[in-house]
Amino acid sequence: MARVVTIRDAVLRTFNVAEIGAVFIEEYAFGKQRSGSASVTGLAELGGAVKIAIFEAHGLPCIPVVRSTAHASLLGKGWGRGKSKEQMLRRLAEAGYEFDDDDLADAFVVNLYGHLKHMQGVIK
Repeated sequence: MARVVTIRDAVLRTFNVAEIGAVFIEEYAFGKQRSGSASVTGLAELGGAVKIAIFEAHGLPCIPVVRSTAHASLLGKGWGRGKSKEQMLRRLAEAGYEFDDDDLADAFVVNLYGHLKHMQGVIK
């Protein structure tokens, strides 16, 4: 439980609510098998704690975005099927967005896609 609280608190410190109108998060990949990853219930527990904390602190709902859809839309078809993390980082760097961590790059792509679709009225 301490880990959930630590992550929740770190998330709440990462953004200025005055600068955003919505929060977009990566949808859970329940069907994806990863060795050593958290259980489905662990993911749901952490995700729920973060979503509730953001809503309570800032009144913003967390809107899920499918990672593969965001990648295909912004980076082109085929991302996630054999493309390496290094290729994704290089592609983003070519567009002017540099990241040291592929998890941060994934979050950026999901968030950017969510905001673009939200502005178009596709995601509400």
